[in-house]
Amino acid sequence: GKDAVSSWAYGVAVAETAAAGVACFSLGLQENGGDVEESEALELLEQFSFDLDYLAADIFGGLSRLEQLSFQLQPEAKLLQALQRMCTFALIAVCRTVGYHQLSAKVVFEWTSRDARWSVVLTKGALAMLGPTDEARRAAAVAAAKQPTVVALPKDAELVQLRSALLSAVAALPSPDVAFPAGLDAEAEDDLGITARNLAMSRHRTELAEAVATCELTGTLLAATGAACGADTSGMAGQAVAGFFAALLQSTLTVNDLGSGEETSQALAAARSS
Repeated sequence: GKDAVSSWAYGVAVAETAAAGVACFSLGLQENGGDVEESEALELLEQFSFDLDYLAADIFGGLSRLEQLSFQLQPEAKLLQALQRMCTFALIAVCRTVGYHQLSAKVVFEWTSRDARWSVVLTKGALAMLGPTDEARRAAAVAAAKQPTVVALPKDAELVQLRSALLSAVAALPSPDVAFPAGLDAEAEDDLGITARNLAMSRHRTELAEAVATCELTGTLLAATGAACGADTSGMAGQAVAGFFAALLQSTLTVNDLGSGEETSQALAAARSS
């Protein structure tokens, strides 16, 4: 227990206070910025992403170690919940600024500074809270309400909306739209050539696959997908997530796609090992 808590260097009280701060920031926003000018809301969100980025490594370390434990007692349970709530409210802030219907893989990836591991950590922390059934989530909310430093989660309807938007965004992370920076114009993309584009795509998907494996996203993602499929009989979430894993496998990648040279050998080796 002590070692697990020490993986988050600042203690349970600081984690709960930070989670409450993120919650207050997100709950102070309304979808599409509310009464705040769009440019101002986006500027605040960008600054918030820089501030949260300072805690990225600590959140990753805390979640990774705590989720490996089976426990019901404090302080481990309180710390895990605080870190998960931090991730959840951070993404609620993004959605309330840009609109839930506008949350995309590109938005998530750009907001996390195009860092594959940070994108995966943030989404995993949120999906861990959004994956359980409504009944389980309500029970956790009742327990959390007894803690004075915990801000209540939004209503179930908004959480279901967040889960749906987040699953769609995660499923599209391996796409070319995400692999290439937003500032890259069409002419620059054309100048890359097909081989260079394939190499860049392979590296992007390899980094994502490594992040998924390192952060152990699979179980959490499947649990959230199962909960979403239970609420939506169309099975769209399941199909999208299946496509996500298929893209990360890069099973059809060959040397002919990447050309020749040392970069090709390295890209193929990395893709196969991931």
